[in-house]
Amino acid sequence: MNCIETKNLSHYYSHDQAVIQQIDLAVPKGAIYGFLGPNGAGKTTTIRLLLGLLKLQKGTISIFGEDVQSNRIKILSRIGSLIETPSLYGHLPAQENLAIHARLFGIKKDRIKEVLDLTGLANTGKKTAGKFSLGMKQRLSLAIALYHNPELLILDEPTNGLDPNGIIEIRELLMKLNAEKKTTILISSHILTEIEKMVSHVGIIHQGTLKFQGSLQELQSKRHSGNTLSLITSDSVAAKRIAEQCSLSATIIDNKLQFTTPEHATTALLVKKLVDQNIDVYRIEEQHQNLENIFMNLIN
Repeated sequence: MNCIETKNLSHYYSHDQAVIQQIDLAVPKGAIYGFLGPNGAGKTTTIRLLLGLLKLQKGTISIFGEDVQSNRIKILSRIGSLIETPSLYGHLPAQENLAIHARLFGIKKDRIKEVLDLTGLANTGKKTAGKFSLGMKQRLSLAIALYHNPELLILDEPTNGLDPNGIIEIRELLMKLNAEKKTTILISSHILTEIEKMVSHVGIIHQGTLKFQGSLQELQSKRHSGNTLSLITSDSVAAKRIAEQCSLSATIIDNKLQFTTPEHATTALLVKKLVDQNIDVYRIEEQHQNLENIFMNLIN
């Protein structure tokens, strides 16, 4: 079952300028879905449409199996979100920002200490939000999004402004929420290497169109299909000839023998033949295609 589904979702800022075109999102319930794309790809526009912050022009949006147009208030009460620049009361400390949020939602204030602890803001005291660093503001906005125990979190670049330690803490927090409370999370980012560490599913958008959607394993399979094996030997020319006898198409680059990664048995046979021919094998390296390269290939 999908927590979020869109069909033919499109949005235009002018008659002939589509920001997003026919986006069919499918975010499984209980998933951490990485919504990836370069700046200006259409991520934030899509998220604003999901949350009803932009008027739906074309297509349909379903969240929790219900149409957003017909059940917007009911659906939003079950969602926590963080979109672009945090919206905070700059003259108030973190605790009072959360207290106001609790009052607006009509819920108790008994979770203030808990969410401040979760987001690393427990010791900010009376320091007002206006004096927070960008990273601290991101944390406070995340605390507000988490306050009412949402079933779905929609986060737009939530690690923006955080230092490396802060990024790790937020990543671990989101993974914990997903594992322990089964919270579905849609998180947008342009940082593929960070998203890869936490997500179960991926959608890649570029110039308003969805270029890839599927599990992280499916995306990673594209990486493995492009791996190469590199051998450094005492005689590259002779080694190339022996590799061709093993039905391997090899090239010599910088005195290294390189070819698409073969089966383990074929690699073992090649090494045995090299040793039998008194060719020393100094090093064997498998070189993985970088996920960023896959990303660039998809959007290009």
